[in-house]
Amino acid sequence: MEKKELLDLIDQDSSFMKAFLDEYRQDGVNFGAEDRLMSLFVDMKQSVVEDQIPESLFDRLANLIRTLEVEKLRTHQNELQKLHNFEKYRDLAENVFVNSFFVSKTFYLLKAIGFTSSNVVLIGANGSGKTTFANSIDVVFQENKKVRHAWREYLDSLNEKSPHFDSSNSFRLDLLSEMAVSLGYKNLKQTEIDRFYSPKYFGSQMSRQEILFQENLRILTRSKSCAESFTDEEYEQHYKELMEQQGE
Repeated sequence: MEKKELLDLIDQDSSFMKAFLDEYRQDGVNFGAEDRLMSLFVDMKQSVVEDQIPESLFDRLANLIRTLEVEKLRTHQNELQKLHNFEKYRDLAENVFVNSFFVSKTFYLLKAIGFTSSNVVLIGANGSGKTTFANSIDVVFQENKKVRHAWREYLDSLNEKSPHFDSSNSFRLDLLSEMAVSLGYKNLKQTEIDRFYSPKYFGSQMSRQEILFQENLRILTRSKSCAESFTDEEYEQHYKELMEQQGE
């Protein structure tokens, strides 16, 4: 794909979504993901214009943009002769915003891995999107069987019942190595990939989160209610019951 063609695709989708949002914003429709979607279009265009993305990745980026499925919404609106009725478009519109969540994460992952030689560390609480972020590897590298195979092997190794659980890091390195080769970094060694910088702030943040978690757990397991604690004997019985419930 040529650079102009990719920029036209970005402009076409972003212009349509901006017009669509402007039209239905007057109806009181609340789009919580609006800023993320429009910022994504801006960042994509800027990255292409400033040659931050090599031409070899243009097709991959175009495929990623198409997974937003803006075209489905545009086609449906044209079929209804641009009827002004949001309920007719709600499902397709919300689908675009849901898709934009993992597309944005995938785009920034692609940039991070594709244009730097440093390792990428995903840090975040449960439910913050780390799994969704990683799952989008199948979208970005859909045509590379080696990367997708390495991804599945790494994923399998993360299962606690896997015989490779203790050596999952080696599978992670295999995955990152295949991704690096696919992105044109054929001379990047696994020892270089394995190096990463984890800011002190993240370590402190995780320590605080662990302390808060342990304190909350202690309070919840040792209390009858928010105002009354267990005696030592009651706590032992309560703890035993909790462990039995987990084993069921």
